[in-house]
Amino acid sequence: MGKTLSRKTINGHDYYYLVWREGGRLKTEYLGGEDSPKFRMHLFGMAGEERDELFRRARKEAFDAGASIAYAEGSAIIREYRNGHREKVERKGI
Repeated sequence: MGKTLSRKTINGHDYYYLVWREGGRLKTEYLGGEDSPKFRMHLFGMAGEERDELFRRARKEAFDAGASIAYAEGSAIIREYRNGHREKVERKGI
């Protein structure tokens, strides 16, 4: 099972924790307040995971429909086909 983000309000201030079960025991990891770098990095990670999942889903739908996909990778545009072939086109002037 995955980790859950939990918020506790103490004296009007919000503090965040990750909560999960491991070996039948409840574990927590303190992330800090909203300004905490650790909390912010966790949020960026969550956004990245969601973006990756949306990309995987869109990629599967395109391949199931027989279409190729195109995406940016560094300074290039990549066109990927269902058979795994990838074409790299350098972007210039963009």
